[in-house]
Amino acid sequence: MCVLVVIGAFLIWGNGACLWAGDEDIINLLKQKGVITQEEADKMLQEMQSKKQEEKKEIKKELTSEIKDDIKKDVNTGEFLPPALRGFKFGTWTIADWASTNEGNTSATNKFELTRGYMILTKDINDWLGVNLTADVFNTSSDDASRTALEVRMKTVAVNISLFGTTTQLGLIPTPSESYDNVIWPYRVQSKNFLDFNGIQRTVDLGMSIQGPIGGYMDDDYLTYATKQFAGK
Repeated sequence: MCVLVVIGAFLIWGNGACLWAGDEDIINLLKQKGVITQEEADKMLQEMQSKKQEEKKEIKKELTSEIKDDIKKDVNTGEFLPPALRGFKFGTWTIADWASTNEGNTSATNKFELTRGYMILTKDINDWLGVNLTADVFNTSSDDASRTALEVRMKTVAVNISLFGTTTQLGLIPTPSESYDNVIWPYRVQSKNFLDFNGIQRTVDLGMSIQGPIGGYMDDDYLTYATKQFAGK
């Protein structure tokens, strides 16, 4: 009886202490022995059920969060895909053109047109080897509107190798001047760059390029005002 009284006192004094398996039997036993009243027993049983429900909800919430994190991790790493498709990335670059045209005797019509776009597919084979395939989709203009159509041509088909701080490209690759011109003049969209316009060098050609910084990198203070893509001294 003394033991039951002590246990009952602790349960009542705790008023919300965590109740584990078998606590319901203890409460019923205390009620039968007259240590606690029916009202106190009902209240403790109700609190026990309420805490069990809260614990279940908390466990379910934690499990759901872990499952979501695992799904996000699998999506980011491509683990849900077959091994042959893992590492592929697909992107687009769309170019809009604003034009003012005169059609017959009608007034000028100002409008935006989607005249060109890139479809970019890359595959990371490992940390230092990858491939790149870029298709150029452009709108061919003609005096006859019915003959206007989209054409597709290969822009780049290249193997990318990153070793010892350098980047090597092999295949149908952008010429180095193209990347540099786009960095210092990002508004070049449809017209040719300086070298291509003067017939000196095209923006894409078959060949191999090895690029990397010479003489180390510029200091951080200077790079706050300059691009980091070509940060070699």
